[in-house]
Amino acid sequence: MPATSTLFAIMAVGKPEALKTAIETKYSDQAMEVAPGQWLVVRPSTMTTLEVATELGIYDGSTSAGIVLSISSYNGRTRPSTWEWITAKTGATSNASQAG
Repeated sequence: MPATSTLFAIMAVGKPEALKTAIETKYSDQAMEVAPGQWLVVRPSTMTTLEVATELGIYDGSTSAGIVLSISSYNGRTRPSTWEWITAKTGATSNASQAG
């Protein structure tokens, strides 16, 4: 999937369980929950934040209120499995700390 995918961050603002169900249903192995109500999602590079929000029922509020962010760079400190997932799904690498 490298070079043809975009990394998105999704944050639930309301009804995190409903949003979790929508993400698991629509994106199955293309999503990772990093904390309750927070996900990383990989979608085709042609997709926009509006399209992701619409697919998940965030835009119209039918599933949950939430925020969808397109990620062009990242860094931070978390579990090694998070960085491994990002690398496997996008081919990207980071200087991020691998401790959690």
